[in-house]
Amino acid sequence: VLALSQLGLKAPVTDEQIRRRYKELVMQHHPDRGGNEQQLQALNQAMAVLKTGF
Repeated sequence: VLALSQLGLKAPVTDEQIRRRYKELVMQHHPDRGGNEQQLQALNQAMAVLKTGF
């Protein structure tokens, strides 16, 4: 549930919704686009948790 909230989502969600939101947030927070590396790492960790099925 915490991983979903880091992506700004609430259950129930589909895998496609998770992937789409992750991609949007990565584009916003990527250091090459002026984002914050720590936020990007948090997104990557959240996505890793979601990929393992919680």
